[in-house]
Amino acid sequence: ADNNTRYNIFSCTKPVVASAIWRLMGEGLIAIDRPVADYIVSFAENGKQEVTVEQVLCHTAGLPRAPMAAPDWWIHEARLERMRQWRLNWAPGSRMEYHSLSAHWVLAALIECVTGRDYREYIQSCIVGPLGLTHLRLGVPLAEQGDIATLRQVGEPPAAQELKLLFGAAIEWPNTVDDSLLQFNDPQVRALGIPGGGAVSTAADMAMFYQGLLRNPGELWSPPLLADAIGVEVKIVEMPFGELLPAMKTGKIDIVMSGMTMTPERNLQVAFIGPYIVSGKSMLSKISTINAMGDNVSFNKSGLVLAALSGSTS
Repeated sequence: ADNNTRYNIFSCTKPVVASAIWRLMGEGLIAIDRPVADYIVSFAENGKQEVTVEQVLCHTAGLPRAPMAAPDWWIHEARLERMRQWRLNWAPGSRMEYHSLSAHWVLAALIECVTGRDYREYIQSCIVGPLGLTHLRLGVPLAEQGDIATLRQVGEPPAAQELKLLFGAAIEWPNTVDDSLLQFNDPQVRALGIPGGGAVSTAADMAMFYQGLLRNPGELWSPPLLADAIGVEVKIVEMPFGELLPAMKTGKIDIVMSGMTMTPERNLQVAFIGPYIVSGKSMLSKISTINAMGDNVSFNKSGLVLAALSGSTS
């Protein structure tokens, strides 16, 4: 194996699928607080009518062990029929328990039902492709699987207490689990692209996927939606370039990120901080603002006002 070898990323697939849901939320096609049954009517069967999109995303939907397997998983209509038959293990929202595969079959169905497109094609064309990720793929065509590493079983099965800490429930590790994980070596299963664990990638592409969430190039996702997800209030206000330094001096802005050239005159008014100095860019702030952050300088402060120049990488 080398840096270009792809391997199964198992549950790292989940945030990739979830990011497609976030995009659809930003477009107003899905609302996080609405029941899944508002989008997939048949899902309401067997007491599931109150399960919300948010509960599915947060592993609180009450369906951690709902089954989905061949032959149903090959066909959209068969997957919907299987989900219609599912029954709750416990009341939605009453607890959290890791939904290893079931929840993301629901998310895949939501993508297909609101867009009319195959979930794999949507993720590839609307998330993976725009981020420039050439190795990350959910659903790999048979002819393109030659660079995927083969999974092998090593080590001992996890103890029950380890599983409880990981999944939120005391469960025994079935003897069949190791064999079921090795099913991801099956070329047909790789081509299927199981949404809760079937994607393949290199480590570099996974890192760049998360960088994409941070940078949000081309605003793939709604900036207010991403900000809300990390608990940040975003208010976008346009300000002429010449008003930035006066605004900083009066306390209207705390930090200006990226792009402003350092000059002796500006250096008398504000402090140039951070690694941007090395790249020729800058982060500007007042000494009093930096001192108020303490020894561990961090932007993770309530009420901190950041300004980023339009068109910059910040």
